[in-house]
Order: sequence, then structure tokens, then C-alpha cells
Amino acid sequence: MEIVPSSFSLDNSVETVTNLNKNVKEENTKPTFADHAKAKHKVSEPEAHDNKEVNDPNEAKELSNWIDADLSFIQKASDTFEKYKDEIQDAKNQFQNGIDERNLDKLRNLKKIVAKLKERIFSWKTSELDDADAHRNTGKDGSANVKRGNANTSINGIPKLHMNRTFTESFAIKDFEVRFNDLSIELKLCVLCFSVFPENVTIKKRLMIYWWIGEGFVRETPGKTSEQLANDFFKELIVKGFIEPVYERCNLVADSCKMHPFFRSALIMQAEMAAFFDFDEGNVTESFSRSLRACLVGKGLANIQDLENLHLMFNVNEPILEFKLEWFLKMKNINVLYLGRWQTSATQHIEVEDTKFLDGLMNMNYLKFFSLHGVSKITKLPKSISRLKNLIILDLRACHNFEEIPNDIGLLKSLTHLDISECYLLDHMHKGLALISQLQVLKGFVITKSKSKNSCTLVDLVKLTKLRKLSIYTGVDDFPTKTDLDAFRIFKVLHKLTIAWGRGSLPDNTDKSAKKMKDATKSTAPEPVTPDLLSKLEKLELRCFPGTITHSWLMPSNLTNLQKLYIRGGKFSNLGQVELDGKWEPKKDQWIVKSSVI
Repeated sequence: MEIVPSSFSLDNSVETVTNLNKNVKEENTKPTFADHAKAKHKVSEPEAHDNKEVNDPNEAKELSNWIDADLSFIQKASDTFEKYKDEIQDAKNQFQNGIDERNLDKLRNLKKIVAKLKERIFSWKTSELDDADAHRNTGKDGSANVKRGNANTSINGIPKLHMNRTFTESFAIKDFEVRFNDLSIELKLCVLCFSVFPENVTIKKRLMIYWWIGEGFVRETPGKTSEQLANDFFKELIVKGFIEPVYERCNLVADSCKMHPFFRSALIMQAEMAAFFDFDEGNVTESFSRSLRACLVGKGLANIQDLENLHLMFNVNEPILEFKLEWFLKMKNINVLYLGRWQTSATQHIEVEDTKFLDGLMNMNYLKFFSLHGVSKITKLPKSISRLKNLIILDLRACHNFEEIPNDIGLLKSLTHLDISECYLLDHMHKGLALISQLQVLKGFVITKSKSKNSCTLVDLVKLTKLRKLSIYTGVDDFPTKTDLDAFRIFKVLHKLTIAWGRGSLPDNTDKSAKKMKDATKSTAPEPVTPDLLSKLEKLELRCFPGTITHSWLMPSNLTNLQKLYIRGGKFSNLGQVELDGKWEPKKDQWIVKSSVI
């Protein structure tokens, strides 16, 4: 059997989504609003002819299951909503004592009563709750919010709607299908990825962007990078209402998102029809016989004999990674290998017992996105990593046992994104990094005082002319030096810079602080610094700055394009805006930014 590599992932996905479009359109035209109204009327409205209807036992069972699930869900939260206690009990009494499953009219009517009751209690759009605290503690999906530490013990979410015929034939799902079918092929593929996640979880934008790039759903154009295009897709999905933005800290831009339970249920239906993942009762499985996408859900791998066909493996909930070397050697056509943590909470623990299986990377010639985010007990990568000639994204973020970057990392000629941030055992960078000329994003670059001939410095990165994002971790308290500042001129398109000072960084001598404050004006006055030093920089973040006085380069005149300035921690006391004699000179050198956190 011949395996089609490289473009296989995207082409196959486009074919499945194209087939999906045909399946969901049983007629030649899209359903009209009148068709939707008829569907809604059929599900929701009682029939006028009580005695002439032929009872459908399946519909009766479906209605009974729906009512039972809704009442159970409501009852679990009823203690918080005493206002509706009597109405809930009355509906329960009707259901348990007074309803004959042979009378569909009464079942439909009670279903309508329960649905309205549920909406009144849990709808996030209403203001019926007089108790402000109760209103604050009710989520958009109708479930009560819980303290962060008890998120896993919260009450169950809404029933699995996609498994209920009443839901699948409703006006709402028909409307969703129309909106889904209006998306471009690329956006359909992107949004289908969200069907892998459990209900009511926060999902990082960075993960989705890397995933879409790895599968080839977005590709670089002359005008934009693949990451910029993927970011546009993310924004479009928010605007179209498929995902909800989540804003963290003081950020004005959403770096995370959530998906409403209704949309998730509707999306799972689309993903099942498109064979985007293999599902079992609405949950992704380790099987990949239909989709060629395997999910690790705590049961290990399935379909071992078909691993050569696999083109994605995603760790949904596998805490212990145990693989055989021969399994990885078979994965010759895989595009995305995500073994790390996707959850936003660092409490989700993942570890490996033995890293021998990583030697199997040598055969993954078409791997584009590889993540070990947050995986413990990985101290180094095998030499086989250097053979991944098509690897675009390498994510080693928060691998806390990681100690050494491989010497041959410079052979990854296609690499555009490297994340080694929060790998605190790394004490130097290998010079091989300087050979990755396509690198656009470098996170976690370590600056030390090491004199090793193999240690990489900023000056060594002269070939990284495409670098757009750079984050630096240093234990050197006088960083950046003049030599470092000169090196910054290499990065002509650098837009985002983060510098974090950590171990070894010392604050200014407190005995001399008064004198330094007295000389603040002189120390912050711009020395002869070339105006184009960081003229393209749009975002600057400084964490735990060890001094109290602003460095001479950190002046508005040197950062003319800066839009966001974040200063977190440290002992800053002066940004060069105030003279020590108390005179305020606003025209001296003002900071003008759109967003700042100090």
C-alpha cells in the first residue's frame, strides 16, 4: 500500500469536509428559515389531535430521557436557587407520578415547561436572579461556578445534546449547520479541531495556532506569516460566535478561548460526519481507523498495526507516556505529535518512564509540530531530532527536567518556532541555535556569563534576521550590556521582546540607592544610541528587573513604535519622566503606549 506523505493531512481533511457538506445538505439548496421554523414547530409544539396520533415509543423514550436529564441537572443546583424550589418540585411530581409515556402531548408539554424553567434559572442573558452573588456564581452554560481548586468536582454539565434526537432535529442545530457551511474550507478544518476538548475548558490560542500550522490548515503567504494568518482565523471564529474569548490578567487581547456546550455538541456532530476524529458517544477515542487522528485518553494506543497511516496524535488525558520504540518507528507520515499538556493549569502532571521511544523520531520525515509541553523526566532530546527536516514548531515549554539542547539542533533548517521557556535547568544555549536561519519565534533564550566556546550569545544570532518574537531569561544583573544592545540591531523585524531576570540577578546596592536616585536624570538620559536600536518593537515586557534606575536604552526615543509596555515585579522607581528636584517636564521624553502594566 502506498502512503501519500506531506500534503496528505490537508488534502485528506479537505476531502472529508467536502463530503460533510454533501451529507448535511440532503436537498440542493440550504434549508430556508421556513424549514427551520417547521422543524422547531415539529419538536416543540403539541399536536391538536390527541387521540388520532400514532404513538411513537422511541420518541416517548427520547422525551422521557431528556426530561429526566434536565430535572437531574436542575436539582443539583437548586440549593443555590431557592426562588424556584416549588416550581422544580411541581415539575418533578408531574413527571414521576402523573405522566403516562403513552400520552405524547403531555410529555411534550411537560418538556416545554421544564425547558422554560431551566432557561429562567440558568440563562446568562437574563437578570431574573435578585441575589447578586447567585447571579455572579452562575456560568453561561447554566452550571454553577466553583472555586478554582474544586473545578473537577463541580456539578455535571448539560446532557450530551448531540446524542439526543430532539436536539439534532431542532431549529438551533439547523441554524448551526447553516453557519458552519458558510465557513471556508480552511475555517471548517480549524474549528473542527475544537471537538477534541472536554466541555467547559479553557484552550490556549497558541496551541490552536501551532496545531493549524502543523496540519497545514494555514500556510504562509508573501504578505503574512502562517502564524499571523492563524491568528486572523482565531479572531474570525470569535467574531462568528463559534468560540468565546477569555481575557487573562490585564491583557486587552484574548490569548485563550472557550466553547459553549451547545456549540461543542453541535460541532461534535459535524466532526463525526467528517470523520475528523473517531468518537464513542461523543467522546474522542484512542482509535483512528476512520480519522487517522489518534487521541490519548488514558488507555494507550490502539490500531498499532496501522500506525504508518497516522498523521496526528494528541494527548487529551494521558498522564503516563509509555510507548515502544517500534511504534514510533512506524509513524512515518505523522504531521502533528502533541504529547504534552494542553491544559492551562500546571497541576496536570504528565511524565515518561523511559525516553527510548523518542529515538523513533528519526523516521518522522513529515513531522511539522512536536510538543512535549510540561512533560516531566525528559532531560534531553535524542540525536534523531536533528533528522526532522520538515519540523516547523518545537515546543519544550515547562519541561522542568530538561537540561541540554542537542548539539545538532542547527540542522533543523525548517524550524520557525522554538519554545524552551520555563526549562529552568538549562544553563546555556548551544551555538547550533545560531544556524536556524528560518527562526521567527524563540522563547526561553538563556543569557549567562558562561565563557564556554559552545555557549551561544545574542551576538552569535546574526543569521536570525527573521526573528519576530524573542524572550530571554538571564541571571546577569547588568544585562543588557552595550554589546548586547549592539546585537539587538541584528533583529530588524523584532516586534515582541520579553526579558526576565532570575537567579543570580541582584538589586541595586541599597546603601547607594539615594545617590543613584540623585543621579537619575543623568543615568536615564539617552546616551549615543542608534535610533533604530529597537525601532520596530511593538511590545516590551520586563519581569523582575533587578535595578531601580531605568537603563539608558529604555527610553521612549529609542522605542518609537512601542504600543505595549509591561513591567512585572522588580524594583523600578523611575522611568525617566520626573526630575529629582520635583519639576515635571512632560515634553522631555514621554511614554505613549496603548497598553501598559507597571
